[in-house]
Amino acid sequence: LVERWALSTSPSATLYLHALHHDAQRARLRPPSALVVTAPELAGTEYADLPPLPFAANEAREVAAAYPRADLLARRGASRQAFREQAPRHEIVHLATHAVLNERYPLLSAIPLTPTTPEQADGALYAHEIYRMRLPATYLVVLAACDTGRGRLSRSEGADSLARAFLAAGVPAVVSSLWAIDDQAAAIFFVEFHRRVGAGEDPVHALRAAQLALLRGASEDLRLPRSWAAYQLIGGVASGSVH
Repeated sequence: LVERWALSTSPSATLYLHALHHDAQRARLRPPSALVVTAPELAGTEYADLPPLPFAANEAREVAAAYPRADLLARRGASRQAFREQAPRHEIVHLATHAVLNERYPLLSAIPLTPTTPEQADGALYAHEIYRMRLPATYLVVLAACDTGRGRLSRSEGADSLARAFLAAGVPAVVSSLWAIDDQAAAIFFVEFHRRVGAGEDPVHALRAAQLALLRGASEDLRLPRSWAAYQLIGGVASGSVH
C-alpha cells in the first residue's frame, strides 16, 4: 500500500471532515513553529522503571533543527505544566517520550513527564487532560512513542487512544504508532519525516516518503516493516503543501 499511495486513516467520516475543515482554515503564511518534548526526568515517579531512550534526545534536537522557530523541552523542563502552557502556541508538536497505554481505562493512558515539584510522585499527562485541552494553532502532533494509536475499540469511533485525545483537542492530524517501536529506528524515521515537513511537504506525503526511505534504504534492519510500518496519520490534511 505505501509503495502505491499516501495513506491516512480516520475513526469516522464525521471526524475526518471535521479535521479537514479545521486544517483548511489554518493560515500557513509563515514557516511553522515546533514544540519538541523529550527526556523527562522520571526518577522517583511511578514511571521510574521505564527503560531509557538513548536516541530520543538526539532525535529531538534534529527535529527542532528542521524548523526555523522551535522550542525544546527536556529534562526538568519537560513537565506537564510547561507542555500545557506552550503547546497551544505551536503549529507542530513532537513528543519523543514514553507512552503508557491503559486499555481497561483509556482516559488513564499517559505520557510520563517531569513532575513540576520534587514532592510530586506523578507528572504524567493523562488522556483525560488532553481531551480538555484546546490547541487552536496546532495542525500536527507527532507521538513518537509506543502504542499511541492503540486503545479499546469502539464500533463507531475506532481506537480510544492517545492519538484520539489530541484529535478531540482540536488537532486535525496526529501521527501515532500501532505497536512498541524501536528507539533508534524511530529517531531515524522521524528526523526524515520532519525534514520533509519543515521543507514544506504536507504530513501525509512526508510520512509516506519517510516510510519509503527506510523500506528502500541500505540498512537491512530498517527495511523490515517493524521499523517503519507502525506509523499512521490519523485525521485529515487539506490538499496542498504546507507553506
